[in-house]
Amino acid sequence: LLEPSIEDLIMKVQRGTNIVYPKEIGLLLLAANIWSGRKVLEIGTGSGALTIALAFAVAPEGRVYTYDVREDFLKLARRNVERAGVSDYVEFGLKKPGEPVAQDMMDAVILDIPAPWDEIETVKSALKPGGRLVSLNPTYNQIERMAETLRKNGFVMIRSMEILCRPILAREGRTRPVQQMVAHTEFILTAAYVGDTSAHRETER
Repeated sequence: LLEPSIEDLIMKVQRGTNIVYPKEIGLLLLAANIWSGRKVLEIGTGSGALTIALAFAVAPEGRVYTYDVREDFLKLARRNVERAGVSDYVEFGLKKPGEPVAQDMMDAVILDIPAPWDEIETVKSALKPGGRLVSLNPTYNQIERMAETLRKNGFVMIRSMEILCRPILAREGRTRPVQQMVAHTEFILTAAYVGDTSAHRETER
């Protein structure tokens, strides 16, 4: 038997929610500067698929602090993370929308929630200067509102993108794209935090 890949572990989690797909996770890790030893805050644990990928990335010296509004999702995510063998690198917590967290000086914050703008003060308090934010949302309205919120709150390098992965069926003389693919899942919004610029804007006026 072959050892399962990290992609296998992510795709085979027991699901209580939609998950973040590997096609988004790869770019997310690069955009958020997440590697071994980093400290990452995740808001919106869901089923824990992304949590697993984050834990593999920050291990063995780093830490993932993940929060959700629902206890049943946290219980499910704990089981999935334990099954993946990375529970030593993850701390779980229950959190209401907009409620602050104990963590600060985080290298990155990941938001996978319906109203990410509700967490902007939490994000600003948790991120270190220059820290990276990634917000995952499925609709244009959400990323538009979040991008405007970030511009008003000291974030720069704001980018929005969508990842489409088209599998190819490679066979001698008959290579072609597969007939079905996972197309739109969600948009990725990335940004860097440089501090609250409201005082600077007042001076400019």
